[in-house]
Amino acid sequence: MRLPAAAALLGLLAIGTAAAQDCTPLGRYGQGADSATIHRTAAGLLTFRANMDVNTDGALASYRVDDLGHFLPPPPRTRLQTHTALNSICNGVDIRDRQHRLLYGGAQCGRLIAEFERLRAAGWTSPEGNYVRWYGIARQPDSEARAPNRSRGLPCERDGFYVSQTAGPLDRSRHACDPERYTDSLRIPAIVLPLDAATRGAGAGIHDVVAVRRRPGGPWVGAIVGDTNPNKIGEGTIRLLQELRGTAAVPRNLLESYALALPDPRERDPQLVEYVVFPGSARDLGPLANGSRDAIAAAARGLVDRHRLPAAPLCPAR
Repeated sequence: MRLPAAAALLGLLAIGTAAAQDCTPLGRYGQGADSATIHRTAAGLLTFRANMDVNTDGALASYRVDDLGHFLPPPPRTRLQTHTALNSICNGVDIRDRQHRLLYGGAQCGRLIAEFERLRAAGWTSPEGNYVRWYGIARQPDSEARAPNRSRGLPCERDGFYVSQTAGPLDRSRHACDPERYTDSLRIPAIVLPLDAATRGAGAGIHDVVAVRRRPGGPWVGAIVGDTNPNKIGEGTIRLLQELRGTAAVPRNLLESYALALPDPRERDPQLVEYVVFPGSARDLGPLANGSRDAIAAAARGLVDRHRLPAAPLCPAR
């Protein structure tokens, strides 16, 4: 039976209201325009809509020993670039003083690189006590210091690169300095998810299966939670962004990596990316490695079908 237009509209409004009531906000993450609210649905899924910046961590090509980053002309030289590294060292370390206070972070990249090179030439020591905190780079076993400077130590190197690490090793059987231990941004579609008391309390964890789509009604792409950052929401690996964009082109430097970010400013109607996390699903994936892309895609397809994810967004954007 065909409903009158007014009745149909009321029905749609009722459905929309019911859907909104099924979404419980867990918290807001990120900062300013890049922040987003994570919701929990009645079915126990976690979902949010946000942009997707590039996370190169886990890819060995991220941090090249002899390509830390440089600024492009003309003055004031604020545009950071690399020659062949996928990222700048300023996104993998910071510099601390003897009291573990931050001296130089990403916002002081030029000074960070200069101090990094000075400390490296001195064997990673200095009379005044400054040191490198390797939060994005793996450290040689038995070289790590104790808290509060536990990210201090000697960096792992392989084939002219510092070994880029991710939270929660993908393959725990591998050595700490083996790049295959970590989720490779070039091979595994993955997102970065804040894992705190709220999201963990809702059942989410590292390596849970995720479904991601570029716009409402678009195709879902399978991924996993590959890394965590308490201060950032809306990041994906190079492989995930390639799949969302439908391209196989591999970035050759930092700016080409960052150019993969979504939404694309060239789009006439840019859309926020929709993320859906299936809490607890890591248990069903079994052992993972950097060759597990097909298994991840199959698991995501099965969960999307089982939960009958709709064409419309599951929850409000904000």
